[in-house]
Amino acid sequence: MLRHAIRSAAAALAKAVGLMERDERNGVPAGQVAAVVQRVLAARRPPRRVSVGKAGERAGIVAKRLLPFRIFEAAAKSGLGVG
Repeated sequence: MLRHAIRSAAAALAKAVGLMERDERNGVPAGQVAAVVQRVLAARRPPRRVSVGKAGERAGIVAKRLLPFRIFEAAAKSGLGVG
């Protein structure tokens, strides 16, 4: 029973890490990030936080602020295939 739970958790972790690695490989190009950094550094009043990423990734930031923790957590786990 315990061994099955450990194997199951290890498989879920491996799947989640694989998805994160894929997302990092397909992430925003460094040039785009550099352009945003340059714009922020040149701004007279730079924003406190700046998000650089694809629309779906940036939507997660908004969702985290608006949704109750349990709902956001369930959505995040589902997106990683572990929930």
